[in-house]
Parts: sequence; C-alpha cells; structure tokens
Amino acid sequence: MIGVLGGIFDPIHFGHIKPAITLKKKLGLKEVRLIPCSVPPHRLMPEAESLHRWNMVSIISGQNGIVADSRELEREGVSYSYDTIFSLHQEIEDNICYILGADALQTFESWYKYEDILTLCNLIVTSRPGSHPDLIKSLSPTMQSRVTSNPKDLQASQHGKILLYDADYLDISSSAIRAAIKRGEHPRYVLPGAVWKYIKTNHLYEA
Repeated sequence: MIGVLGGIFDPIHFGHIKPAITLKKKLGLKEVRLIPCSVPPHRLMPEAESLHRWNMVSIISGQNGIVADSRELEREGVSYSYDTIFSLHQEIEDNICYILGADALQTFESWYKYEDILTLCNLIVTSRPGSHPDLIKSLSPTMQSRVTSNPKDLQASQHGKILLYDADYLDISSSAIRAAIKRGEHPRYVLPGAVWKYIKTNHLYEA
C-alpha cells in the first residue's frame, strides 16, 4: 500500500509531515507521496509560485518514506484528485490510500468524480480522537456504509473503504505561518529548518 497526500503546501509544515510519517509507520505503508496542487478546485490560488512550493516539498523528500510527486504541477488545468489518483493507478500495482482530513471528508461528495475516486483507492481520514461518531453522522448513508476502523480492511480491499484514524493533531496552518512571516515573526519551530531557511533565502510571504 502507498499513501497519497495532496495539498497546497504553501508552505509545507509539521502539520502535514507528522501525520504522513505516523500513518506510514502505523499502517505499514510502503511510502507516502506528497503531491503539491497546481490549480486548486475549491480554494484561492496559492501565494507562492509552483516552483517554490515544489522545492519546499522536495526538501523533505526521501526522508522517513516521504516521496515528492510533481504530477499535478506538470498537468495543465484544475488539479482534480480523480485525475491524480487515476494516473497513479495506471502506474503502480500497490493499493492506493488517499489521505485527507475530517473536514475534507465532509465535503467529499461534492468533489469531481468522487464516486469514481472510490473505485480506484481507499481513503484514510485523519481526525481528532473521539470525533468519529459525529463525523460518521455527518456522512450520507452510502458513505457511512464504507467506513471502517480496522486498518486490515485496507489490505483486504483495493478500493472503496474509508478508514477513520485517530491522528496526532498539530494545530498548525499554512495561512497562520504566512501571516506570521508578514508580521516579521519567525515561525521556525512549526516547519523543518531547511524549509524555513528556503523561505528566508527566497523572501517568501514577506509583507
């Protein structure tokens, strides 16, 4: 199994990295691919250029089973998750586990070709401990029928399962980091030192 974690990564920080490493170790994933988004379908365009965001993700690639993947940055048009997962499905034989947060799961049925996504991969949903009952209630009956709390179900089924997994939650956001930098603050402890050095060297997010 491989994990896939998409995102803007503007910038990448420990709130992205720690859950990815934890899931790889706890669930026995072969690797976790970090895939920076080029044109987000439901959000404003990133502040940093694609090249900078790719370089920051690449800094941590190769560590702890984390692998940077540039396919969305290389693809024209909106970065739909379906297109990304489909392209991965064509290339690899491993089960694909798409990683997303609880908030994203609640809007998942509005995603482009969401039903087709579930024919190509399983979902791993990271959530706060104790939040599973409320999260399940917020889903449609069809989505509820796919939910599992047993990681072994991801190995037994190549697609269609939704694993709810308690994750170590770090209250870090990229927007808060960008705002802090604009204020002249140095949020060096919420992201890898090499990423912070890159931000400073390239004067990213400054006012």
